[in-house]
Amino acid sequence: MLLNSGINGINGINGINGINGINGINGINGTYCSSLYWQAQTGESILNMALFGKALLIWLMILLLAIANGILRESVLLIVLVKTAAFIMSGLLLCLCIFAMTYLALPWFGRLATSHYWRIGALWLVLTLAFEFILGAVIQGHSWARLSEPYTFKDGNLWTLVLCVTFTSPYLAARLRFKQGIKFL
Repeated sequence: MLLNSGINGINGINGINGINGINGINGINGTYCSSLYWQAQTGESILNMALFGKALLIWLMILLLAIANGILRESVLLIVLVKTAAFIMSGLLLCLCIFAMTYLALPWFGRLATSHYWRIGALWLVLTLAFEFILGAVIQGHSWARLSEPYTFKDGNLWTLVLCVTFTSPYLAARLRFKQGIKFL
C-alpha cells in the first residue's frame, strides 16, 4: 500500500521510508530505518530481546545441568564403569537433559516461527562453544590439541553429538510438543 507520496516522492513507499526520494534507500529514513520503523511499529525488536533473554536463561540452566553431568561422570560413572562406557553414558544423559529442558521450557517461549527455534539453537551452540573454548583455553590454559580431543569421539566421548542436540533441540522439541500450528521447513 502506498502512503504519502509515490516511489520517487518525498517519502516513497511505506510512508516514512523513501525509495529514490528525498529520504532514499540509504538516506536518513532509508531501508535500514524502515526495518527499525517496522520493528518499532510491530514490537519485533522487543520480542527478539525477550526471546534472547529467555533463551539465555534456559542455556544457563542447561549449563548447570552439564556441570552436574560432568560431576556425576567424574565422581560416579568413571569409578563404576570403564572409561568408554562412562563417557557414552554421560554423553547420552547430557543429550537427554538438554532435550528435556528444552521441551519443558517451550511453553515459556510460546509458539514461534520455525526460524526462531533454529536461532535459539544457533545461539545455544555459539554460547556453548564460546564457553568451552574460553574456559579451556583462557582460564585453564589447555592447548588447542587438548581442546579438540572431545570432537574425535575418542574413548566414547559424545561431545559432538551433544553439540548437535544443543543446536537441534529447540526445533525438534517444538515439533514434538506442538505438532500443529507451526510452519516447518
